[in-house]
Amino acid sequence: MTPSSQEDAVLQGFEAHPYDEQQRARRYFLTPEIEAYSADYEILLDCVDGLDIIRPRDGMRCTVRIWEQTVFCFYVWHQNFPHA
Repeated sequence: MTPSSQEDAVLQGFEAHPYDEQQRARRYFLTPEIEAYSADYEILLDCVDGLDIIRPRDGMRCTVRIWEQTVFCFYVWHQNFPHA
């Protein structure tokens, strides 16, 4: 995946990595109450098109993606493969 110009601007100065199924789950997990917030939650939680940043000191991972040029998604993975 090639980052969009918006993602380029947001991620400037960070080492970002494309999705790797060996490194984290494809879909971010949120509780049903939060999933009910938006009819588009399935699309928003699918992080296959996101770019990952890994914090060097402890390996904590986040995923950044911009959906439809208007929604900024920033997910912190406390577990790379959370239990559903």
